[in-house]
Amino acid sequence: MFLFICMTNLQLLIARSIIEKEQLKKVDVLFIGDVDNVKNQYYLKKIQPLCRHSDIVPQVAKFSTFKTIQRTRYAKKIMEKYAREYHTVFFANFHVPLIHHILSCITFSEIKTFDDGTNNINQKSIMYENKNISATSKLIRKLMGRKYHKDEILK
Repeated sequence: MFLFICMTNLQLLIARSIIEKEQLKKVDVLFIGDVDNVKNQYYLKKIQPLCRHSDIVPQVAKFSTFKTIQRTRYAKKIMEKYAREYHTVFFANFHVPLIHHILSCITFSEIKTFDDGTNNINQKSIMYENKNISATSKLIRKLMGRKYHKDEILK
């Protein structure tokens, strides 16, 4: 089984292209974005015939305190409708904490990222900003449910 996590319409188009080109079966798609946006709904409907399950959910609100716990709870709630195990998870936004929390809720054999623009290749973009997270902070986050961070995904 395959999971695509998308955050833009272009990512949905890229996901559709990958699914068709690779002739993937048993595909789930999760779109994180503006639920009320007509274009988001349109592009999600275009990919739905290729999917076992698809859904659109809003981006998590930014919590100041206990944000790791809040994101973990939100990710678990989102993933209740999805499988618990995937062979491959595809996504472009490797810097987004909510995606890290979603990855922490499921098991998978492989991660594949895809490029949806210049942010992935521009070493000065937000995706490559290096926030040093201490080992203690990572341990605390892990205890609260977040197993993955950007640096683990990029390895």
